[in-house]
Amino acid sequence: SNFNNGFNAFSNPAMLSKIKINEYALSYFPMSLDRSIQVISISRPLPPAAGISLSYFRVGTDDIKFTDDSNNIIGYGDHSESYAMISFGTNINKLSIGINLKAIFHNLTKDFSSSGIGFDIGGNYEINNTLSFGFLCKDINSKYLWNDINNKVYEEDLPNIYSIGITKKMNYLSIFTQYESI
Repeated sequence: SNFNNGFNAFSNPAMLSKIKINEYALSYFPMSLDRSIQVISISRPLPPAAGISLSYFRVGTDDIKFTDDSNNIIGYGDHSESYAMISFGTNINKLSIGINLKAIFHNLTKDFSSSGIGFDIGGNYEINNTLSFGFLCKDINSKYLWNDINNKVYEEDLPNIYSIGITKKMNYLSIFTQYESI
């Protein structure tokens, strides 16, 4: 339910309808144990009341040490999950709606990887100038398709995530609340 400069496609694609100028977002978040999150997003308005975005998200770890029974290093590997996304949002009076179309990728090692598709649907309703309500349904029909060692396809469904949120804006303060369910 809150406008998030540069990152609206990730938080709620319906908010893309509210962008006024081109927005660029880049984030690199290093974490312990060689883990990191990388994000890039480019959004632009589509007058009179819409917006579009291209985005990429990756979370993973690099240089995982593989060891034998004696703790000798026998190799290195990487693990990551990522998705490329095209997003669209439009506005009809006080209601904004949006959709994300995602190509998802999971690389367990260089020998085991998977891909799939999915989508998200979001909405935002402005009750008045200071109060808005938003919702997001993530990973609808999202699934990975894996090949096992016998070259049979295994399907892994991703759980749907449902979010609702409320934003209340006051003079110099904004209050946000969000609830998620899987």
